[in-house]
Amino acid sequence: MVKNRKENKNNRFIAICCIILFLIIVVVFYLYFNNIKESDKYNNVLSNEYSDTDEDVLEENDDVQEENKTKIEQNKDWVYNLEYEYEVTEESFTLKSGEVYSINDIVLPYININSDDAKKVNDEIKELYIKILKFYESEYNGNRTDYKKTSYKIIKNLNVLSIVITVKNSSDNTDIYDYYTYNFNLDTLNRMTYEEIYKMAEFSDNNINSIIKKYIEDYAEFNDYSNKGNMKEYKEKSIINYEQSVQSNTIQYYLDPNMCLNIVVKLELPAEVKDLNRIIAIR
Repeated sequence: MVKNRKENKNNRFIAICCIILFLIIVVVFYLYFNNIKESDKYNNVLSNEYSDTDEDVLEENDDVQEENKTKIEQNKDWVYNLEYEYEVTEESFTLKSGEVYSINDIVLPYININSDDAKKVNDEIKELYIKILKFYESEYNGNRTDYKKTSYKIIKNLNVLSIVITVKNSSDNTDIYDYYTYNFNLDTLNRMTYEEIYKMAEFSDNNINSIIKKYIEDYAEFNDYSNKGNMKEYKEKSIINYEQSVQSNTIQYYLDPNMCLNIVVKLELPAEVKDLNRIIAIR
């Protein structure tokens, strides 16, 4: 009888141990599988975060690459001073008039646009720069009476970049001005035509020429020579100069800060210098 009681106690103890062991195994399995699920969830979140970050980086890289396509020198402005090594005897000298003529009086732009049109324009400007430097050197070694001084201005309207170069020529105590204009579309990086510019100024093919002819006829400077006789002939010649510049595609033009069309017209005047370049704003 005693023996049976001991066996029963042992059986109950074994059963309890088995139950406890089973519960421990269940808990361990639960914790293990739950941890795997949480790990997968965490990895998915990280994967998504890394994916979003990679997309942002790719987009930023695309933006940088796009900007790299527009400019030649990324850290510089659209236009800056042309730098070209050209050896001169002296960096400045005094003209017979007493005025100092300096190499610093010759400043021209470099257009920092990555396109074929901009390259052609930069080559043209470089040729002009060399030509004026040669003139500078010839005056230093020669009469020292005349000069060519340059300046330029930059005008940006919406996506249009305009560069206007002014060359001031002194000859026989008379200042004569030459102008060189360049207009670029910053979206296409192409140079803009006269037609594109005057249409941006809200003129049309039907009215542009008649309006400009009227502006030339009414140009105030003609009044300064009214005592010289009838100005009609000079006005007609000036209009012909404009028409020829359009036909030969040599017309100089740009948009001013007010989106106003400006053109360069060679005026015929009864003066010592019979034709003078003038900038006329067409409003």
